[in-house]
Amino acid sequence: MRGFKDMLPGMAVYVQYLTDIQFVPYYSPPFDYFEYVDSSDVRWDLPIISNAFAESIGPIVDIACGWGRVSLHLISRGHDVVAVDQSAVAIDRLAKLAGNVATHVGGLAPVTSDALHFFRGRRDEFGGAVIGDISINAFNDERVLRDLLASVYTALNPGARFVLSVLKSRRLQQLIELDGKPFRVHFSFEDGRSSEMITALLFSEATGELTQNCYIPSGEAVSKPIFSTIREKMWDASEVQTILSQTGFESESSIVIKIPKGGLEGAEVEVLVLRTRS
Repeated sequence: MRGFKDMLPGMAVYVQYLTDIQFVPYYSPPFDYFEYVDSSDVRWDLPIISNAFAESIGPIVDIACGWGRVSLHLISRGHDVVAVDQSAVAIDRLAKLAGNVATHVGGLAPVTSDALHFFRGRRDEFGGAVIGDISINAFNDERVLRDLLASVYTALNPGARFVLSVLKSRRLQQLIELDGKPFRVHFSFEDGRSSEMITALLFSEATGELTQNCYIPSGEAVSKPIFSTIREKMWDASEVQTILSQTGFESESSIVIKIPKGGLEGAEVEVLVLRTRS
Protein backbone atom coordinates (compact mmCIF):
# COMPACT_ATOMS: atom_id res chain seq x y z
CA MET A 1 0.00 0.00 0.00
CA ARG A 2 1.25 3.45 -0.82
CA GLY A 3 2.13 5.70 2.09
CA PHE A 4 0.95 9.26 2.58
CA LYS A 5 3.91 10.80 0.76
CA ASP A 6 3.50 8.37 -2.13
CA MET A 7 -0.17 9.34 -2.37
CA LEU A 8 0.85 12.97 -2.80
CA PRO A 9 3.76 12.78 -5.27
CA GLY A 10 5.44 16.10 -5.80
CA MET A 11 3.40 17.78 -3.06
CA ALA A 12 6.00 17.76 -0.29
CA VAL A 13 6.79 21.36 -1.20
CA TYR A 14 3.22 22.27 -0.22
CA VAL A 15 2.53 19.83 2.60
CA GLN A 16 5.24 20.37 5.21
CA TYR A 17 3.71 19.77 8.63
CA LEU A 18 1.30 16.88 8.58
CA THR A 19 0.32 17.44 12.21
CA ASP A 20 -1.14 20.83 11.25
CA ILE A 21 -3.51 19.43 8.65
CA GLN A 22 -7.21 18.96 9.30
CA PHE A 23 -8.56 15.81 7.62
CA VAL A 24 -12.20 16.16 6.54
CA PRO A 25 -14.72 14.40 4.25
CA TYR A 26 -14.66 15.77 0.71
CA TYR A 27 -18.09 17.38 0.88
CA SER A 28 -17.13 19.39 3.95
CA PRO A 29 -16.42 23.10 3.66
CA PRO A 30 -14.62 24.45 1.73
CA PHE A 31 -14.40 21.47 -0.66
CA ASP A 32 -18.16 21.52 -1.13
CA TYR A 33 -18.01 25.11 -2.34
CA PHE A 34 -15.24 24.29 -4.81
CA GLU A 35 -17.41 21.47 -6.17
CA TYR A 36 -20.29 23.91 -6.59
CA VAL A 37 -18.13 26.53 -8.35
CA ASP A 38 -16.46 23.90 -10.53
CA SER A 39 -19.74 22.48 -11.87
CA SER A 40 -22.18 25.39 -11.62
CA ASP A 41 -22.14 26.01 -15.39
CA VAL A 42 -22.14 22.33 -16.45
CA ARG A 43 -25.17 21.90 -18.71
CA TRP A 44 -24.11 19.39 -21.35
CA ASP A 45 -26.54 16.63 -20.28
CA LEU A 46 -29.49 18.78 -19.14
CA PRO A 47 -31.34 18.97 -22.49
CA ILE A 48 -31.33 15.17 -22.77
CA ILE A 49 -32.59 14.80 -19.21
CA SER A 50 -35.38 17.33 -19.82
CA ASN A 51 -36.51 15.57 -22.99
CA ALA A 52 -36.48 12.16 -21.31
CA PHE A 53 -38.82 13.31 -18.54
CA ALA A 54 -41.04 15.59 -20.62
CA GLU A 55 -44.05 13.30 -20.17
CA SER A 56 -43.17 11.77 -16.80
CA ILE A 57 -45.86 11.52 -14.16
CA GLY A 58 -44.81 11.43 -10.53
CA PRO A 59 -41.71 12.61 -8.66
CA ILE A 60 -38.27 12.14 -10.19
CA VAL A 61 -35.37 11.01 -8.00
CA ASP A 62 -32.05 12.77 -8.55
CA ILE A 63 -29.53 10.20 -7.28
CA ALA A 64 -26.20 11.46 -5.88
CA CYS A 65 -27.54 14.95 -6.54
CA GLY A 66 -24.64 16.89 -5.02
CA TRP A 67 -25.52 20.58 -4.75
CA GLY A 68 -28.48 20.01 -7.08
CA ARG A 69 -27.50 20.95 -10.63
CA VAL A 70 -29.99 18.48 -12.16
CA SER A 71 -32.62 18.92 -9.44
CA LEU A 72 -32.82 22.68 -9.92
CA HIS A 73 -33.08 22.24 -13.67
CA LEU A 74 -35.97 19.79 -13.33
CA ILE A 75 -37.98 21.77 -10.79
CA SER A 76 -37.62 24.85 -13.02
CA ARG A 77 -39.47 22.81 -15.64
CA GLY A 78 -42.32 21.86 -13.38
CA HIS A 79 -41.22 18.46 -12.09
CA ASP A 80 -41.43 17.37 -8.49
CA VAL A 81 -37.98 16.14 -7.49
CA VAL A 82 -36.67 14.02 -4.64
CA ALA A 83 -32.98 14.94 -4.35
CA VAL A 84 -30.89 12.27 -2.60
CA ASP A 85 -27.29 12.58 -1.45
CA GLN A 86 -25.40 11.22 1.53
CA SER A 87 -23.73 14.61 2.11
CA ALA A 88 -25.74 16.79 4.49
CA VAL A 89 -23.61 19.77 3.41
CA ALA A 90 -24.54 19.27 -0.25
CA ILE A 91 -28.23 18.82 0.58
CA ASP A 92 -28.21 21.97 2.69
CA ARG A 93 -26.69 23.97 -0.16
CA LEU A 94 -29.31 22.60 -2.55
CA ALA A 95 -32.15 23.57 -0.21
CA LYS A 96 -30.82 27.14 -0.02
CA LEU A 97 -30.32 27.37 -3.79
CA ALA A 98 -33.84 26.07 -4.44
CA GLY A 99 -35.21 28.83 -2.23
CA ASN A 100 -33.60 31.35 -4.56
CA VAL A 101 -35.07 29.87 -7.75
CA ALA A 102 -38.01 32.22 -8.23
CA THR A 103 -39.13 30.65 -11.51
CA HIS A 104 -39.55 27.05 -10.39
CA VAL A 105 -43.00 25.55 -10.37
CA GLY A 106 -42.09 22.04 -9.27
CA GLY A 107 -41.58 20.84 -5.70
CA LEU A 108 -38.30 19.76 -4.12
CA ALA A 109 -37.82 17.19 -1.37
CA PRO A 110 -34.12 17.11 -0.37
CA VAL A 111 -33.09 13.92 1.43
CA THR A 112 -29.80 13.19 3.18
CA SER A 113 -29.35 9.47 2.68
CA ASP A 114 -27.22 6.76 1.19
CA ALA A 115 -28.85 6.06 -2.19
CA LEU A 116 -29.13 2.30 -1.72
CA HIS A 117 -30.68 2.74 1.72
CA PHE A 118 -33.16 5.26 0.30
CA PHE A 119 -34.45 2.94 -2.44
CA ARG A 120 -34.47 -0.32 -0.52
CA GLY A 121 -37.99 -1.63 0.01
CA ARG A 122 -39.72 0.93 -2.24
CA ARG A 123 -41.96 -0.27 -5.07
CA ASP A 124 -43.79 1.55 -7.92
CA GLU A 125 -43.33 4.90 -6.18
CA PHE A 126 -41.53 7.28 -8.57
CA GLY A 127 -42.07 8.65 -12.06
CA GLY A 128 -38.39 8.59 -13.00
CA ALA A 129 -34.80 8.65 -11.78
CA VAL A 130 -31.54 10.16 -12.95
CA ILE A 131 -27.82 9.93 -12.25
CA GLY A 132 -26.33 12.92 -14.07
CA ASP A 133 -22.85 14.24 -14.83
CA ILE A 134 -21.20 10.76 -14.59
CA SER A 135 -21.92 10.75 -10.85
CA ILE A 136 -22.27 6.99 -11.20
CA ASN A 137 -18.49 6.97 -10.60
CA ALA A 138 -19.20 7.71 -6.92
CA PHE A 139 -20.48 4.12 -6.59
CA ASN A 140 -17.11 2.38 -6.60
CA ASP A 141 -18.26 -1.03 -5.37
CA GLU A 142 -19.78 -3.21 -8.10
CA ARG A 143 -22.01 -5.12 -5.67
CA VAL A 144 -23.43 -1.87 -4.31
CA LEU A 145 -24.03 -0.56 -7.82
CA ARG A 146 -25.82 -3.76 -8.84
CA ASP A 147 -28.05 -3.60 -5.78
CA LEU A 148 -28.72 0.10 -6.34
CA LEU A 149 -29.75 -0.24 -9.98
CA ALA A 150 -31.99 -3.22 -9.15
CA SER A 151 -33.59 -1.23 -6.33
CA VAL A 152 -34.13 1.77 -8.61
CA TYR A 153 -35.92 -0.47 -11.10
CA THR A 154 -38.27 -1.78 -8.43
CA ALA A 155 -38.96 1.71 -7.03
CA LEU A 156 -40.00 3.19 -10.39
CA ASN A 157 -43.50 3.07 -11.78
CA PRO A 158 -44.14 0.76 -14.75
CA GLY A 159 -42.97 2.48 -17.93
CA ALA A 160 -40.94 5.10 -16.04
CA ARG A 161 -37.64 6.35 -17.43
CA PHE A 162 -34.19 6.17 -15.88
CA VAL A 163 -31.42 8.40 -17.26
CA LEU A 164 -27.76 8.03 -16.43
CA SER A 165 -24.52 9.26 -17.92
CA VAL A 166 -21.37 7.16 -18.03
CA LEU A 167 -18.00 7.40 -19.74
CA LYS A 168 -17.94 5.65 -23.09
CA SER A 169 -14.45 4.44 -22.19
CA ARG A 170 -12.29 5.05 -19.14
CA ARG A 171 -9.13 4.94 -21.24
CA LEU A 172 -8.73 8.67 -20.99
CA GLN A 173 -5.43 10.29 -21.83
CA GLN A 174 -6.29 13.14 -19.46
CA LEU A 175 -6.29 10.80 -16.46
CA ILE A 176 -3.31 8.77 -17.62
CA GLU A 177 -1.20 11.91 -18.04
CA LEU A 178 -2.25 13.33 -14.66
CA ASP A 179 -1.63 10.11 -12.71
CA GLY A 180 0.67 10.99 -9.84
CA LYS A 181 1.14 14.59 -10.91
CA PRO A 182 -0.20 17.41 -8.71
CA PHE A 183 -2.02 20.37 -10.21
CA ARG A 184 -3.36 23.61 -8.75
CA VAL A 185 -6.73 25.29 -9.23
CA HIS A 186 -7.54 28.79 -7.98
CA PHE A 187 -11.07 29.79 -7.01
CA SER A 188 -12.90 32.49 -5.04
CA PHE A 189 -15.64 32.33 -2.43
CA GLU A 190 -18.88 34.29 -2.55
CA ASP A 191 -17.46 36.91 -0.19
CA GLY A 192 -14.44 37.48 -2.44
CA ARG A 193 -11.85 35.51 -0.48
CA SER A 194 -9.49 33.62 -2.76
CA SER A 195 -8.08 30.14 -2.29
CA GLU A 196 -6.46 27.32 -4.19
CA MET A 197 -6.79 23.57 -4.20
CA ILE A 198 -3.87 21.28 -4.95
CA THR A 199 -4.88 17.83 -6.19
CA ALA A 200 -2.91 14.67 -6.91
CA LEU A 201 -4.64 11.89 -8.84
CA LEU A 202 -3.92 8.18 -8.63
CA PHE A 203 -5.56 6.35 -11.54
CA SER A 204 -5.59 2.69 -12.50
CA GLU A 205 -6.66 2.20 -16.10
CA ALA A 206 -6.97 -1.55 -15.50
CA THR A 207 -9.52 -1.31 -12.68
CA GLY A 208 -10.85 2.21 -13.21
CA GLU A 209 -10.06 3.15 -9.62
CA LEU A 210 -9.45 6.86 -9.18
CA THR A 211 -8.24 8.46 -5.96
CA GLN A 212 -8.16 12.23 -5.68
CA ASN A 213 -6.10 13.61 -2.82
CA CYS A 214 -7.06 17.25 -2.32
CA TYR A 215 -5.24 19.83 -0.25
CA ILE A 216 -6.18 23.43 0.51
CA PRO A 217 -3.33 25.33 2.20
CA SER A 218 -3.90 27.92 4.88
CA GLY A 219 -4.36 31.44 3.63
CA GLU A 220 -6.98 34.11 3.17
CA ALA A 221 -9.87 31.63 3.10
CA VAL A 222 -8.83 28.97 5.63
CA SER A 223 -6.78 29.35 8.79
CA LYS A 224 -5.60 25.75 8.90
CA PRO A 225 -4.56 23.49 5.99
CA ILE A 226 -7.29 21.03 4.97
CA PHE A 227 -6.90 17.63 3.33
CA SER A 228 -9.47 15.26 1.89
CA THR A 229 -9.58 12.11 -0.21
CA ILE A 230 -12.31 11.03 -2.61
CA ARG A 231 -12.31 7.57 -4.16
CA GLU A 232 -14.27 6.76 -7.30
CA LYS A 233 -14.45 4.11 -10.00
CA MET A 234 -14.41 5.35 -13.58
CA TRP A 235 -17.06 3.05 -15.02
CA ASP A 236 -17.30 2.72 -18.77
CA ALA A 237 -20.50 2.21 -20.72
CA SER A 238 -20.00 -1.47 -21.53
CA GLU A 239 -19.62 -2.39 -17.83
CA VAL A 240 -22.72 -0.46 -16.79
CA GLN A 241 -24.82 -1.78 -19.66
CA THR A 242 -23.93 -5.34 -18.62
CA ILE A 243 -25.20 -4.63 -15.10
CA LEU A 244 -28.32 -2.88 -16.41
CA SER A 245 -29.17 -5.85 -18.63
CA GLN A 246 -29.62 -7.94 -15.50
CA THR A 247 -32.04 -5.53 -13.81
CA GLY A 248 -34.95 -5.52 -16.25
CA PHE A 249 -34.42 -2.03 -17.69
CA GLU A 250 -35.09 -1.74 -21.42
CA SER A 251 -32.79 0.49 -23.45
CA GLU A 252 -34.60 3.32 -25.22
CA SER A 253 -31.74 5.46 -26.53
CA SER A 254 -28.05 6.21 -26.12
CA ILE A 255 -26.60 9.60 -26.99
CA VAL A 256 -22.85 10.24 -27.08
CA ILE A 257 -21.65 13.70 -26.05
CA LYS A 258 -18.18 15.13 -25.60
CA ILE A 259 -17.56 16.94 -22.32
CA PRO A 260 -17.06 20.55 -23.45
CA LYS A 261 -14.82 21.82 -20.64
CA GLY A 262 -13.04 20.96 -17.41
CA GLY A 263 -10.51 18.30 -16.48
CA LEU A 264 -12.13 15.70 -18.75
CA GLU A 265 -12.67 18.05 -21.69
CA GLY A 266 -13.18 16.08 -24.88
CA ALA A 267 -14.00 12.79 -23.14
CA GLU A 268 -16.96 10.94 -24.67
CA VAL A 269 -19.92 10.27 -22.41
CA GLU A 270 -22.92 8.09 -23.17
CA VAL A 271 -26.22 9.36 -21.81
CA LEU A 272 -28.41 6.28 -21.50
CA VAL A 273 -32.19 6.58 -21.47
CA LEU A 274 -33.87 3.44 -20.17
CA ARG A 275 -37.39 2.43 -19.28
CA THR A 276 -38.99 -0.01 -16.90
CA ARG A 277 -41.40 -2.54 -18.37
CA SER A 278 -44.99 -1.31 -18.65
